[in-house]
Amino acid sequence: MSYPNITTPAPSASELARRADNDTRRRIHQRATALQLNVLDAYEHILAMIAQEQQTSALSVADTRRQYANMLHAAEVCEKAFCRRTRSCQGEPADCLRVLLPAIGLDKAVARLVERRKRSQRKRIVAE
Repeated sequence: MSYPNITTPAPSASELARRADNDTRRRIHQRATALQLNVLDAYEHILAMIAQEQQTSALSVADTRRQYANMLHAAEVCEKAFCRRTRSCQGEPADCLRVLLPAIGLDKAVARLVERRKRSQRKRIVAE
């Protein structure tokens, strides 16, 4: 049964404005929530990458010394012929560093290592 003469009143202008305002606020809130979740996902991804890098880069003391000895070309002055031939530290890296560091000075060694690390970081950034 229908009542053709009865109509529902049209919403007032203030009611329409309130509805539009609520709808806009709801959309803004949904968008802000989605952005927050995206930021959290990115943050978790970055933390996972850092943790993974720290796990893979955790070297033993001898391996770290060997890397430093190779970066400083300590094998060139090493007393072992095998190290000189292969141009890399093959024995105990502490022995090579013990000979090299007093010869070139600690300041020059540190400057050289910092320079090489900057180069390797640039290469790593370009490779990624």
